[in-house]
Amino acid sequence: LWFVFVCGAVAISALMLPGLSGSFILLLLGMYTYIIPKVKDILSGDLSGLIVIVTFAAGCLTGLLSFSRVLTWAFKHYKNITLAFLTGLMIGSLNKVWPWQQVLSVRTNSHGEESVAFTKSVLPSTFAQLDTNFFYGTDPQIAGVIICMVLGLALVLALFALGKKTS
Repeated sequence: LWFVFVCGAVAISALMLPGLSGSFILLLLGMYTYIIPKVKDILSGDLSGLIVIVTFAAGCLTGLLSFSRVLTWAFKHYKNITLAFLTGLMIGSLNKVWPWQQVLSVRTNSHGEESVAFTKSVLPSTFAQLDTNFFYGTDPQIAGVIICMVLGLALVLALFALGKKTS
């Protein structure tokens, strides 16, 4: 159970960093396939995995409280380095959130369902010229992307202005 606790703390810490996924960290630690079925069991009324989930939740709470203090300390003492590190994480994750992906290969799971295995980021013009693109389609939806970008920028600027007004 101590490893479940540690995995909870590490996974929640990853969630606080931009560009990292707590689920991915759990996969790397080999705990995703252990924790998720326990949650499903509890939701279906089987409480046999409750001790595991409580231990995981305690690890998450501990990780949340301790890692937030680590980040606060890092910002106070090493502001520029911390910002550079967080910026690097965000820039590094951009390839995964890039909306125009060409599917290079698919895989079929044990239930016969196809899912994307590998993709490659492409420009919207290249994306629109693809013959077929399993899962993603071939319409780049440029207008929707631009609208979302403008709305996101407006929200950030509004929050920035609100923060200046209240401080």
